[in-house]
Amino acid sequence: GIVMSKNVFCDLNGNLKLFNLIMKFFEEKEQAGETVEYYFLGDACDRMNDGYEIMKSLIADERCIYIKGNHEDMLINALIDLKALSTGEEDFTTDDNIRNYIMKAYYVSEYVQLSIANGSYATLEAWIKDGMPRKFVQALLVLPNYCKVDNYTLMHAGCDNFQFEHNDIHAMIWNRNHFYDDWEKGILIHGHTPVSYLPASVKHNVHHITWSPIVYANNTKICMDTACFHTNRIFVLNLDTNEFIPFVGENAMEETL
Repeated sequence: GIVMSKNVFCDLNGNLKLFNLIMKFFEEKEQAGETVEYYFLGDACDRMNDGYEIMKSLIADERCIYIKGNHEDMLINALIDLKALSTGEEDFTTDDNIRNYIMKAYYVSEYVQLSIANGSYATLEAWIKDGMPRKFVQALLVLPNYCKVDNYTLMHAGCDNFQFEHNDIHAMIWNRNHFYDDWEKGILIHGHTPVSYLPASVKHNVHHITWSPIVYANNTKICMDTACFHTNRIFVLNLDTNEFIPFVGENAMEETL
């Protein structure tokens, strides 16, 4: 029979080296005859420099279900505002011209300000260098806010049961205070808030600084965000084996007691 694996990871924040390690891992699985599907739970871009390249790869990859994160959410509005300022006559052949253009947008657009405050400068610059493609913005606009697979609900931030029942999209992408509530139907997998910043009371079984995914809320929730732009560690969860597979870059942060 066909061996298939469904995999989940999130919050790359522009870390191309770790993304490439994961893609290589998937390639090896496929060479061994496995069919790979993966779910990326948002925040491909910003903080580090290669977010735009990663986002284009995720959008183009037919194996990928790409769920919208808050960084994508901020970026969409920033890109729309950047595009709106363009006369089509600009010369974007120099980094200086691009910088001046982005700064001009910065002064008139709260979205550009918010996005840059969250580390998006390199992402904006890369999109401008690529000719400001509308298709890219349209692809981000239609990214799903959550997805259901088997017994799992996958989304970027996680939210509480009430918000989910009422399709509160903003909560699904931005929420940081649902941690105390158990998930009622199956298991919720999310990123957005790094495991090290989850409230101590939900991490009562972990008494050290951890950079590994955490299963919490009476085993109804899994937080996958290991702040890889900072720690250089990321995990892929295989939904078929329930195994967390670590990918570790150079100078990765160690867990401390």
